[in-house]
Amino acid sequence: MDDNTDAKLRATKASITVLPDFSQRESFWNPLPTSMRAHPLISSLFAVLACACPRSRDTTSDAPALPVALASVAPSTTSPESAPTADAGAPAASSASSPHSAPLVCAAVTTKAPPSPSSRWTSFASGGTDALWAVSVSASDEVWLVGENGVVVRTRDHAKTFERCSFDSNETLTAVWATGDEAWILGTSSVFHVDGQGAVSTLGVTLAPHFDASGSRASVFGASTTDIWIANGVGGASTDALLHTTDGGRTFSRAFAPDVAKGECLGETSGSPSDLWTACNFGLRRSTDGGATWKQAWSAESEVGTHVAVGPDAVWAASSQSPELARSTDHGATWTAERLGRGVRGVSRVCSAGGGWAWAVADRLWVRPGAPPWAPELPAGLRVAIGGRPPGDLWAVGDHGLVLRRR
Repeated sequence: MDDNTDAKLRATKASITVLPDFSQRESFWNPLPTSMRAHPLISSLFAVLACACPRSRDTTSDAPALPVALASVAPSTTSPESAPTADAGAPAASSASSPHSAPLVCAAVTTKAPPSPSSRWTSFASGGTDALWAVSVSASDEVWLVGENGVVVRTRDHAKTFERCSFDSNETLTAVWATGDEAWILGTSSVFHVDGQGAVSTLGVTLAPHFDASGSRASVFGASTTDIWIANGVGGASTDALLHTTDGGRTFSRAFAPDVAKGECLGETSGSPSDLWTACNFGLRRSTDGGATWKQAWSAESEVGTHVAVGPDAVWAASSQSPELARSTDHGATWTAERLGRGVRGVSRVCSAGGGWAWAVADRLWVRPGAPPWAPELPAGLRVAIGGRPPGDLWAVGDHGLVLRRR
């Protein structure tokens, strides 16, 4: 080695020694705002640094973990030479431990409610004009509404008063499932959990793109506060179409089903942790063993994602590109077709209730009042998302902070 080369190597080594110690990368990661941590370029940079700069041998730190994309399997503890061949059909676990946490900050809504577009619906003030995209009513009659700019609106006293809440995220919130005073919320790329003390955890998982001007094409649902499913598979052949946690979000597993990982997915449970329904491209599937196996229950005519609603006396399936809905009263063994009105091109959501009642979101909100035919319920062009326990307690949310309730 000549003197010039040796001098260059010494200079390079000296310059490297003054770089930040990224083995302690949490000290750089944690102060960043959630919006920056969610940016793909930022998270990719820290992911590269995580691989290039090994962590210090000190294992006592309880700092929040860096985000883990569920497209990658958790690191193996075996050497490459001794590692077994992966089974392509087996669920793979991904760690989501040590989530970032922040308080849910709430203030009472004091503004006056706007006029209702229908005499059958009561209008409520949401405290702002941000669009709301999803609603969930828990068994204790707490109602959670989520939408743009990380906005959460909720009532905990049967709609007598409302709170407008926020936390350290500006993501558009696209789906919510609530039980008691806890809630699971999907953002455009993140998963959030609000615990009973009002702390919001940002779990270390990343969702596939699933949201556009027509709304969310992903859903979160569960059987308890710890047994949660996320249906999210938009954007091509994603192995993350179905995600499942049984430990409150500390870890997630991928639930594989035939053809499930081929496009957008929505899901719902009948309330039993073993009875699951998932609507993805190419049809509707049901699992009666907690997601271990799946059977096709209904086939969509189109290759566009289907939608499912499980009610006390019927299951409904619908397609984004058909005005027809399918109804089954025998757990999917047989189906009958029903059609919405003229001009309807597809259905974006269905909500099922007892006594033959059902609701469908298409060009407007439609209602099946116990029996066909379906009838328009709200004016055309009014974008809404629905949820609740109809027919006795149905909620609709939409643009400009719209909040409606039908009892």
